[in-house]
Amino acid sequence: MGQEIDKTYFTNDDFVKFCEILKRETALLKKMFDDGAFHNDHGVGGFELEAWLVDDACQPTAINDKFLKALNDPLVCSELALFNLELNNIPHRLENKALTHMEKDVGALLDKCRKKAADFGAKLVMIGILPTVDSNDLVPGNMSDVKRYRALNDQIIARRRGNPVVIDIQGRERLLIKDFSVMIEAATTAFQIQFQVDFDRSVRFYNASLALSAPMVAVSANSPYMFGKDLWAESRIPIFEQSLSQYHGYGECEPNRVTFGLGYAKNSLYEIFEDNVKNFEVLLPMVSDAKPEEFAHLRLHSGTIWRWTRPLIGFNTDGSHHLRVEHRVAPAGPSLVDSIANAAFYYGLAEHYSSCESPLENDIPFADAKQNFYTSAKDGLDASLKWTNDKTVLVKELILKELLPAAHSGLEKLGLDKSEGERYLGIIEQRTKTGQNGAVWQRALVKKRNCGPQGLCEAYCELQQSSKPVHEWPV
Repeated sequence: MGQEIDKTYFTNDDFVKFCEILKRETALLKKMFDDGAFHNDHGVGGFELEAWLVDDACQPTAINDKFLKALNDPLVCSELALFNLELNNIPHRLENKALTHMEKDVGALLDKCRKKAADFGAKLVMIGILPTVDSNDLVPGNMSDVKRYRALNDQIIARRRGNPVVIDIQGRERLLIKDFSVMIEAATTAFQIQFQVDFDRSVRFYNASLALSAPMVAVSANSPYMFGKDLWAESRIPIFEQSLSQYHGYGECEPNRVTFGLGYAKNSLYEIFEDNVKNFEVLLPMVSDAKPEEFAHLRLHSGTIWRWTRPLIGFNTDGSHHLRVEHRVAPAGPSLVDSIANAAFYYGLAEHYSSCESPLENDIPFADAKQNFYTSAKDGLDASLKWTNDKTVLVKELILKELLPAAHSGLEKLGLDKSEGERYLGIIEQRTKTGQNGAVWQRALVKKRNCGPQGLCEAYCELQQSSKPVHEWPV
C-alpha cells in the first residue's frame, strides 16, 4: 500500500496545496521524459511477496504488530490487515544465477519469519486468498496501525456517500456481500514482480507486460475460494477491483483505482503518470517539504492507483532516476519455488517480446489483451485467448508452443545461465502439462477429500512446507 503518512484527517487547504505541488512535479516529470533523463540500467529484478499469519487452526491471527517488532527486519513490513505481511527481496541483476540467489535469499528470510512466528504460536502461509478467512476477520478492528491505511479507508468510503462496498462475483458459484470498509481487500495477497528497464525500451516493455498478463495469471492462478464459495481461478482479481471501487450509486462512476488500464502507452510512460493526475482524485493530500526531483507527492498519489501493471520511478544510490515496471497479476504461493518460476517466466517473456522486431501490441489489440486477462483470471489454464493474427488459442498450447521458448530466449538474452531457465521454466512447463496450478490443486483436493476450508488450508500449509512445486503436490 506504499509509504506512511503523518496524519489521517485532511482539510480543503491540504488538498489545494497538494494538487498545486502535484501539478509542478508532473510538469518536471514531463521534462525528464522529454529529455530522456533516466538512468539506462536495464535488467535488474526484484519482487514483493505477501503472506498470511495463521494460528494452529489455520485461522488468521492479527499479530503482525507484535511479530514485526520482535522480528525487527527492514525487509519485512506490515500490510493492510494485522494478519498480513510483506516480504521484500534485495534487487538482483538478472544475470548468471540471479534467480537461484533470489530463491535462497527469500528462503532464508521466510525461515527467519517462520521461526519468529512460531514464538507467537503462528505460521506463515503464502496463498492468494486464505480459504479460512471470513467476514468477521475483515473488519476495521483488524486493520494495521498505519495512518496511510486508515486515511485511505476514510477517503474511499467518504466518496461512496454512505453506500456499501459491494462484492458481486459470478464464478462456479456466486458471492454477493456488502461491507462498509476497504478491509475486503485484505483477503487478497500477491506476488508483485518488478523489472528495471531502459528508458528507450520502457514503452515496449510496459505494453508487452500488459499483453502477457493473461498467460501470466492463467499459469499462476491460486485463489479459487472466498468465504467457502468456488469462484474464479484467480478470484483475487475481481475482489481487489471491487473492494476499492469508488462507485457510489448516484449515476456517476469514478475510474476504478484497481484497473487493467484504458490502453497501451503510445510514446512514453509519462502518459500513465499523466493519466493518474488527470483522471483520479487525490486521496492522500499529505504535503511534505521534499525536493521536487524526489517526486514525493506524485509517487504518493500514483501509489493510490493500483494498475495491474504500472510504471514506477526509482532512485539509484547516486540520486539519479530510473524506471521500473511492476507486474502485479500473480498471487502469492503456492510454494517459494513456484513464485520464483513465475518471476522467471515474466522476466523472460517481457525481455523477449520487448526486444523482438514486431511489437506484440501491434498484433494484439488492447481490448483483446484486457479481455484475455479477465478470461484467464476466471478460467485459469482452461482459458481460450484471442492472440496474434486474430487467432483463438488455448492458453496451455500457447504457453507450451510459443511462450516457453520465448521465455528461454529472453532469460538467455538477459545473461542468465541456461540452467536457470531449465530449472524455473521447467516448473512452468510441468505445471502447464499437468494442468495443476494452485487453483486446480485446491479444487481437486476439496472434491476428493470433501474437506472444508480448514482441511484445505491444513493440507496446503503442509505441502507448502515441503518446498515442492505445486505440480508435484498429491491430492
